[in-house]
Amino acid sequence: MEKKKNNSKKYKLDTLQQMMNVVNKDNLDCFIADFKSWFEIYLDQVNLLKELLPKGVADGLPNSEIVNCEFIWVDDGKNDLLHATIQNPITGEITDIYINGKEKQ
Repeated sequence: MEKKKNNSKKYKLDTLQQMMNVVNKDNLDCFIADFKSWFEIYLDQVNLLKELLPKGVADGLPNSEIVNCEFIWVDDGKNDLLHATIQNPITGEITDIYINGKEKQ
């Protein structure tokens, strides 16, 4: 796929319907790779928080009630997810998770 330059678009995707409206044959591979990377970060944070919470607090809770997260995708033709922002719904704490521990300069 040809990389886009100045015409990149940024999306906050909250629903499957929104994903269906922005993904097409030209950007599908990049979307899938970015979404997979984002989801792996999300699941790591859910599991970490489950371990850190007092015993029994997270029992039976769906993942979305353990860690809130939004998927913001840049349709730029690249696969370079730089960070994810998560929120602990119990405390409200917001954390930026940077890939490879590096903030975007």
